[in-house]
Amino acid sequence: MNDHDSDESEYEARPPSRRRPRSDYDDWDDEPRRVRRRRSGRGDWDRRARYHRSRARYERDDWDDDYDDRLADPAISAPAKALFVCWIFGAVVALVFVLVAIFSVAQGRNARREVEADRPILVMMGLIYPLAAGAGLYGAWEMMHFRSHPWATASACLLMLAFMGCTPALGIGIWALVVLHRPATRRAFGDNRG
Repeated sequence: MNDHDSDESEYEARPPSRRRPRSDYDDWDDEPRRVRRRRSGRGDWDRRARYHRSRARYERDDWDDDYDDRLADPAISAPAKALFVCWIFGAVVALVFVLVAIFSVAQGRNARREVEADRPILVMMGLIYPLAAGAGLYGAWEMMHFRSHPWATASACLLMLAFMGCTPALGIGIWALVVLHRPATRRAFGDNRG
C-alpha cells in the first residue's frame, strides 16, 4: 500500500467536519467546483455536495458559444402545453360538429324547415372544423418538440380564429404568438430544422 492510498483512506475515514478542504478545482478540466451547502439529517453542513455539471451549465463562461435549445424550453413549454390542451378541447368540439352534421344529413326530407335551412352550414362546419382541429393539434405538437416554427405559428393563429368568443383561448393564442416570435425561440426552432 503506497502513501497516496493511505492518505485517501485516511481522508475518507475522518468525519466530514474534520476533513481538510479539497481543491476548488477538479483535476481534469480546471473548472471551479460548483459547491452548494445543504443541510443533512444530522444538522451539520455537507460542504461536499455539488451541483451536477448539466445543472450548472448556465454558469460556464462559454454559455453563448453554442446555443442549446433546452435553454428556451421553459419559455416554450407552458404556452405549447396550453395550446395543445385547447386543441384537444377543439377536437372534442369538432367531433360534436361532425355528429351534428351527420344527424342533420340523416334526417333527409323529414327535417324541420329550420334544420333544413341550416344543413349546408352544419355540413361545412362538420368538414372544416375537424381539419382545423387536426392542423392545430399538429402545430401544438410541433411547438412542444421544437420542430416546425410555421406550424406552431399557424396553430396559434387558428386557435384565435376557431375560438373567437373564448377569452382564455384568445389569451393563450396571443401568448403563444408572443413567445414564438422571440429571437431565442426562433433560434431554437432553427437549430432543429436539420
